[in-house]
Amino acid sequence: MARLQAQHPLLKIDCCYNPYVGCAGGCVYCPSSRLSKTGVRTNMLHLLSRELDATTHKLHIGIGTSCEPYCGAEKKFNLTRHALDIIMKRRMPLQIFTKSELVLRDISMLRDYSQSGLLAVSISICTMDKKLSQTLEPGTPDPQSRIDLLVALKRQGIFAGVVLSPIIPAITDSREQMKEVVERVKKAEGDYILPAILCMAHPAMKSFFMNFLHLHFPKVEHRLFALYERNIMPPEPYIRRINDLLAEINSAMAIPMHIPLEPGICSISPCIDIRHELPLNM
Repeated sequence: MARLQAQHPLLKIDCCYNPYVGCAGGCVYCPSSRLSKTGVRTNMLHLLSRELDATTHKLHIGIGTSCEPYCGAEKKFNLTRHALDIIMKRRMPLQIFTKSELVLRDISMLRDYSQSGLLAVSISICTMDKKLSQTLEPGTPDPQSRIDLLVALKRQGIFAGVVLSPIIPAITDSREQMKEVVERVKKAEGDYILPAILCMAHPAMKSFFMNFLHLHFPKVEHRLFALYERNIMPPEPYIRRINDLLAEINSAMAIPMHIPLEPGICSISPCIDIRHELPLNM
């Protein structure tokens, strides 16, 4: 389990736990997709139990921050399910990050934990455009399936929302694209949206992504290169523009754009990148 230096400002987690290594999702923006085969961490459950037993205070734990916790291997090894059991027995606040409907397998234990106020399930969506999603995330469920998953979770009384990520300049950042995601989350009665702009903190991932742009989006290749030439994030004016656009889109729908830990708060958090402080399969 990896601990952060401070609680993540957007995700509100203190540490990360990933039962598996690598990801078959093939998301072009994610460092974990460079490892196309899923590895199983057979000793992680023992280490998780030992570390939590030695902890003297509550930790907000994020499961699936770098690899899909409900990947195909989970059907055989059940590492995520066992990790949930370990965490829940110790009453630690928990957030699950997933794109997979396999999470519904554990609905009974998730429902009970959510109703105690200790669980959030976050589903990542970067676009509702099925064709574009297949290009960016070829091994993942299509966007409508993820909205359907959100609906299913809400019907079961689970506190759940969407991570709108990554917002990719010139590809998924149009007003129309982001508005469609927000509208679908509103219709699904999602509890929150967490927006995050693409970050290229890993040099190998940046090289891979730029090559991908050259092949699939040559018209915007130079624009993204200019935005990310000197930094892992776009310049501040771009980030402010996306913040303002999201605030405008959300003004009529009033979905909390942060984890709403307190009732009645509906402000919008800065659209920071969630990969800058930890890797996420978003």
